[in-house]
Amino acid sequence: LEVQATADISACSRHLHHCLWDHPGFWVAYAGQCLSVSDVKTAAEVRSSFRRFLFRIEGNWGEEFGRYVDENLSSPEATSCEALLQDALGVAGGLDSGDDEEQATLFIEACQRVLETFDASRADDKEVARQLIRKVKARPGLFSEREVLLIREAYESSLERALVDQVY
Repeated sequence: LEVQATADISACSRHLHHCLWDHPGFWVAYAGQCLSVSDVKTAAEVRSSFRRFLFRIEGNWGEEFGRYVDENLSSPEATSCEALLQDALGVAGGLDSGDDEEQATLFIEACQRVLETFDASRADDKEVARQLIRKVKARPGLFSEREVLLIREAYESSLERALVDQVY
């Protein structure tokens, strides 16, 4: 059962919504062993814990994502920039305004490094990069205008490099 399906089902009635969405026991059962929930207080806390687990935003997640990016950008067997951008898009999709700002800043810096180096002549890469920028921009409670500007400038730098490469 997907989370979206749970939301769709719970929209059928307030009682069903309460039984599913607002019941901590449901979320502990749904998440299974992936959650180490001790002293469960509210469904919101359990959902938040599940969200952090699902999107890999636990602990030093921004720092770890930065290491992952750096390892892949410097390795000959590197993960493609498209895959790195897809991973960043997935993480960004799970972020919430209550998440660690310091880790979010490290995440943005890692995104900036990917956006500075991706091949903007590849349509797939370019589309994922645009989606990432839109996703980050849609989280104003978490990312500042300056951070959005930094990743947009990194993206535009890659676009300019691709145009110069086409001409020469």
